[in-house]
Amino acid sequence: VRVKLSEVQLQKLNANIQSVFKLNTSKSKQILNGKGYSSQDDFYKAKGNYSIFKTCNSWANTTFKQSDLKACLWTPFDFGLLNKYK
Repeated sequence: VRVKLSEVQLQKLNANIQSVFKLNTSKSKQILNGKGYSSQDDFYKAKGNYSIFKTCNSWANTTFKQSDLKACLWTPFDFGLLNKYK
């Protein structure tokens, strides 16, 4: 699904995404070695936690809201947010 956004929205989205990473003393992201789904992806230390009520989809939705993009009230599943952009 294509999401069209302005330069300001893109800057907000990037800043909101960057703000969730836990940084080390050198201000670098901290990779969690061997924690990705495959050898092609990585997981990083981040602020917050994951639960049945706070899923990756609800995190993405909240991040879109904070970036002044269309979003749902709450969505534990992907289709709630994706349907906003179809």
